[in-house]
Amino acid sequence: MSFEMKPEIKTVLEKIEFVDRYKVLSEQFRGNPNDINDRLEDFDIEKVNEIFKNLGYDVAFDSKEKFFKVGVVDNSPNYMI
Repeated sequence: MSFEMKPEIKTVLEKIEFVDRYKVLSEQFRGNPNDINDRLEDFDIEKVNEIFKNLGYDVAFDSKEKFFKVGVVDNSPNYMI
């Protein structure tokens, strides 16, 4: 699926150097996926789902991949997340 950003949004992101800032933050908070001490251990899936829902997010847990799929519930015609 091809996605083209609106030119005015692209201009703003370039102006604030979004990509460079993202790279710095990503590197700063990057964990080591092979470090067993750098992982969430035990967590209650239902409790995490409840927290996301209370914050206004639509959430589903993919048990095969052990991954939370999170999205914003919004019927706005102006954007989709």
